[in-house]
Amino acid sequence: MAPRLWRTAAAAALLLAGAVQARAQTGADGALAALDAGLAARMQAAARNLAPGGDRLEATRALDAARRLARVEHGLAGCGLSFGEPLQAVEAARHALQMGDPAGAATVLRQESGALAQARRTAVCRATPAAVGKLVVNARGERLGRLTALDPASGAATLKTGGVVDLFGFLDAGNASVAVRADRLVEGRRLVVLAEDVTPAELIRSARP
Repeated sequence: MAPRLWRTAAAAALLLAGAVQARAQTGADGALAALDAGLAARMQAAARNLAPGGDRLEATRALDAARRLARVEHGLAGCGLSFGEPLQAVEAARHALQMGDPAGAATVLRQESGALAQARRTAVCRATPAAVGKLVVNARGERLGRLTALDPASGAATLKTGGVVDLFGFLDAGNASVAVRADRLVEGRRLVVLAEDVTPAELIRSARP
């Protein structure tokens, strides 16, 4: 790795590692914990596939998914909190990759995924009615559809599947509506995470016309 890139990766790693203790003081909320776990898993998948012999296309796909999840953590609309370290890590990794340094990118991702594994949060960051209309992704960062209804009082929410364009094609489930638990939705500025490991295909099968 070039000296400049080593310095960039090392500085990012130190910054991210330094956030662990502060995060550990914030406890653990179920939805946020699921979001953290999904984000860490995407970072680890990207790091593995950036290693020699790995699948670079899969690494890019995992990194894109991690970026979606990290953007939500950067601006949690439901509780006014912001956890910026994951997004910093993803952007640092993307930069290293663009500069031809996959090893440096993998190092940053592994460092932050380790920090996420130690995160403990008590904050409750539920989606608000303002989330209606936003794109919904799962805990793996995969696009599911759009939120069409949310009733915090009853704990019910509805999202519409289909019509979602992703990097690898067009997901279309006939615009079916799916009922989901509102307390599993984590709202960011532009995206909402359904903090479940449900795949787009599984969600489609559970959809009601």
